[in-house]
Amino acid sequence: MIIGNILSFFAALFMVASCVVKRKQAVFFCQFLECALLAVASVFFGSLAGMTTLVLSAVRNLVVAKGRYTKPVMVAFVILTIVAGLLANTRGLSGFCRFWQP
Repeated sequence: MIIGNILSFFAALFMVASCVVKRKQAVFFCQFLECALLAVASVFFGSLAGMTTLVLSAVRNLVVAKGRYTKPVMVAFVILTIVAGLLANTRGLSGFCRFWQP
């Protein structure tokens, strides 16, 4: 748990850095590092659904930073994120609606 918190702290620093840098490429690279660190932290927290979507977000941010983010790539990432989130959801219906308890 401590390791996850430490990783989350460093991810937050990259989030702050992404707000400070000026170049678009640097912004998305900082966001890539943030999502990558949060994905690793999610493993320590036992959050499989969070980890899968964060990995996809990290890859998406890297694609944007490299300048290869097109509309078909965007649609692919949206579909992959939805499917991965649904497959990794371990809480059944309550995982979709947080306030509803079966």
